[in-house]
Parts: sequence; C-alpha cells; structure tokens
Amino acid sequence: MRNFFSLTIHGITDSWSRKEFVLAVEHFPGSHTGKKISEIISTILNRWEIGKASCHCFLRDSGSNMKKVNYIITLLHFKH
Repeated sequence: MRNFFSLTIHGITDSWSRKEFVLAVEHFPGSHTGKKISEIISTILNRWEIGKASCHCFLRDSGSNMKKVNYIITLLHFKH
C-alpha cells in the first residue's frame, strides 16, 4: 500500500466567494511522525511561496502526530 499526503488551502475572495485549492498530493512513505508531516507542510508552503503570515489556521485530526505538527508548525519560519 502506498501512502499519500495532501495539503489544501481555503480562502475568501474580495467578493466573499469561498475558494479552495489542492496545493499538493505527494507520496508519503514511512512513519507519519509529527516531524515528517511538519517538514512536508513546510516544503509545500515554501514551494508555493506561502509565508507564515498568510497561514491563519491549520485544521487537523486529533491524532498525537497531528497535535505535534500543530506545535512544530507554529515554530517554523517560512521563506516569507
């Protein structure tokens, strides 16, 4: 079985229309640790030049690895 990671963004236009975009769907082998998930999120956001100031909320499940991601991601410094 192959595992994949996807990252989707959501936003609102100037005319208050909701928009969402899939930034990436990538093969994600191995353990799904908080550190590895944080690294892939950071890589994808940097690839799209989305800075930390533009990330207002991360939605996740309640798994312990995702709780760790939430903690790590607040410490990361993106390019912009």
